[in-house]
Amino acid sequence: MSRTVIDIDDEMLVRAQRALRTTTKRDTVNAALELAAAIDAERRAQLLGSFRDLLGRLDLDVIEQDETDDHKDRAA
Repeated sequence: MSRTVIDIDDEMLVRAQRALRTTTKRDTVNAALELAAAIDAERRAQLLGSFRDLLGRLDLDVIEQDETDDHKDRAA
């Protein structure tokens, strides 16, 4: 763990402490960082799930045929 000196908005710190149920600045900042990382991971998981759903709906045969047709058109 590293030590860093930063300016923190006192009002936001109090609000974060209430929301995160922490009592020290250190615990609050660490909890907020953990929460931000979890939200980012959840967002990535949701996007990946959406992408998988989209892939499941694609007609790969039609896409392959379009690619083949495009290559034939370019060769002609």
